[in-house]
Formats: sequence, C-alpha cells, structure tokens
Amino acid sequence: GVVPVMMFMVDYVGHAAGHDSGLGGVAWVAYGVGAMLGPVLYGLASDRWGARSAIRAALALQVLAVLAFSLDHQPASLIALAVALGSFPVGVVPLALNRVHELVPDAHARQAMWSRATVSFALAQAVGGYLYSAVYALSGGQHQLSFWIAAVALVVANAELRFLWLALATAVLVAVVVLARRQMQQER
Repeated sequence: GVVPVMMFMVDYVGHAAGHDSGLGGVAWVAYGVGAMLGPVLYGLASDRWGARSAIRAALALQVLAVLAFSLDHQPASLIALAVALGSFPVGVVPLALNRVHELVPDAHARQAMWSRATVSFALAQAVGGYLYSAVYALSGGQHQLSFWIAAVALVVANAELRFLWLALATAVLVAVVVLARRQMQQER
C-alpha cells in the first residue's frame, strides 16, 4: 500500500493534481519529514497500546491518507498528507519489531522471524513497484487507480495481517478488472 505514493508522489502533485514541479518537490520533502517522525510516533503508540493495535490503527490511517491524497488537490492538504504518508514506510519498523517481540519469546527465533519479515517487506515493495508501474502504464497514466488499489490492499491487510499476500493479490485483481473494463470501453 505504500509503494505507489513513494513512486508517483512528485509527478502526481506536480502534474496530475494541477500544480508545478516545485510543489511536487515540497511534497517529497514533507514525505521525508513524515519518515523522520513515523518511527518515533508509531514506536510510542506500540509501547502504549501494543503492537497489534498500533499496526491496525496505522493501517487504517494510511487507508484514509491514501484516499484523501488521491482526491484532494489543495496544496496545503497534499503537503500535510505527504507527511502522514511518509510516516508509514519507516514507521512500520518499530511496529513490526514490537509485534515480533510479542509473538516470539525466544531471542534466536525472534531474530529468524525478523529476518524473514525484512526480506518479505523488501520483496513486497519490489514486486509492488513493478505491478504499480504496469497499472500506471496500462491505465494511461492514471495515478488515482494505483492509489485506490493501494487503499484496497491496506484494507485487506488490516482485516487480517497474516494475509498480506492476499492483499497484494486483491489489489492486482482490482487493477486487472478496472483495466479490462477501460480497454473494452476504448474499443467501443
């Protein structure tokens, strides 16, 4: 769910939302500010409410932020949302680490699980990058479609964290259906 914003933010703000490249650059800086704040804020939330609850809250906030980002073109809103969206990719690290500590009491097993989680997260981002690029290309450069797919993926992930791959598969299925419908409409 975090990949399309990372990939397309500057272009979306600078062109698709009707602004210039300068505002796109400001949005990217705001995203970086969010990246600095995210680990601290989400770590504190995890310590206070537990990792599982904090992860669910963070995912829900990300869904709202992604949808708002795709719909609101006001410069101040886009910048504020860029901060919120930037907080998640690195803010998820303390959440995931605390969740691993909650689930796995043995230090050696915890290290192995953390290694697998890190590889899975990196792989999901890499695969997501290719898939979202394909969606962007097939949709004729429609950023919103990628953002909406990301929101669906986050909703599914929040429904049950163990089914993260199901979230990705759902996002791909939604993209295929939307693109197929668009292709059929263009052929008419």
